[in-house]
Amino acid sequence: DLDTDFTTPPFTLESVGAEVGPGADNILSLRGVNYNAEGGGNWMGIDYVQLNGTAPTEFLPPTVSVNNGQVTLSWDGPGILEWSSNLVPPWNPVTPTPASPYTEAIAPNGARFYRLRKP
Repeated sequence: DLDTDFTTPPFTLESVGAEVGPGADNILSLRGVNYNAEGGGNWMGIDYVQLNGTAPTEFLPPTVSVNNGQVTLSWDGPGILEWSSNLVPPWNPVTPTPASPYTEAIAPNGARFYRLRKP
């Protein structure tokens, strides 16, 4: 069917048992058609493929400011603020769950690291 556009009804990843992969790219796996029994050989012709979906929301790290012995973290959008006493797990959620901006007193002689995790 050369020069024929094929479209499918809209679908979601969940409705077809698919999921988003770890990368930011789209991968489309195609299977060729075997016409050897009819004398046509193996072939596949793809002219144009368009994947329509919603663009991911940009996720930016929090901004940090220090003033008068207090640290303030600010961020836009959803996120789970977590802390650790070093840069390895475990990461602990800040409780109660804060909204932006979050301010905390700096502990003397201590280290506290923060991260904002996607919900």
